[in-house]
Order: sequence, then structure tokens, then C-alpha cells
Amino acid sequence: MDDYQRDIVDLLRINGTVLDYGETYDKVFESLKVQFGTGDVPESYWTKLQRDRKAQLDELLPDLAYGYRKHFSHEEIKEMLAIYQRESVQEAVLMQRELREVDDSKVKRFAKSDLGRKMVRVQPELKKDLDEIAAYWKKDIFKLKMQALIRDGYRAGRN
Repeated sequence: MDDYQRDIVDLLRINGTVLDYGETYDKVFESLKVQFGTGDVPESYWTKLQRDRKAQLDELLPDLAYGYRKHFSHEEIKEMLAIYQRESVQEAVLMQRELREVDDSKVKRFAKSDLGRKMVRVQPELKKDLDEIAAYWKKDIFKLKMQALIRDGYRAGRN
């Protein structure tokens, strides 16, 4: 992984991406629970299956970074990283608020800058790229967990 890729992964760890895809990971298990029913599969087994959550997210981030490389230069990533490292922005990320809602003059200037406007402009295409990458990841997790359930004797279709 080069410095550019590493910086993007660092950005994805702090800009809310990990939170978003953590929810996606959790939804895979909601789907599996529908498939397998909750009566036959003990909660302790579901908990065991989800122990790799952090590892799965860590595996996804470098792949998502390619979506960012398509739209932003390394210098732009560094600039975004500097903004997202601010305490006021981290509070906003945790509260799922937009950058423009942050009460911080430096962040407000950034939001009005060329890069801030570019972030808004490319967001729909970036989201499409990230969703496509994540769809493969989500499918692989579903398949992996489905195989584990079957291997361990659980059958789909029972409620």
C-alpha cells in the first residue's frame, strides 16, 4: 500500500465510512437471521460469527480507497484528512452531521473552498463507486457466514 492509499484509508477510518459500513456488516446478519430463523441458532453462535467485524471492515477500507483515488488527488486527500482530524469534525461524524453544520470557522471555510464544493459535486458518483465495491464485500461476507452456518449443521428456512 502506498502513502496515497494509506492516507485514504486513514481518512475512511475517521470520516464516518467505518460507521456506515459497520451498519452494512450488521445488516448482513439481519438477512441471515431471516434466512435461518432465530429459534434454531443460539445467540452465542451469532455473536461468534460476528467476531470478525473489525477484520472485515479493515479488509474493505483499502478497496474503498480506490473509489476515492478516482475522484481526489493525494493532496486533496491530505487536505480532507486535516479537516476530519479536527475535534469539532469528529464530534459531528459521531453525531452523523454534515461538515457544513460544524461550528468551526476553519471547517466552514473548508466547506466553501474549491475542494469542499468538489466533495459535494462528486458525492453522487463517489457513492455509486463505493456502493459497487461494497456490494461485492457484502456478498462475500453473506456467503462466508452462510457456509459457516451450514457447515455447523444449521439449515436455512426454519423459523
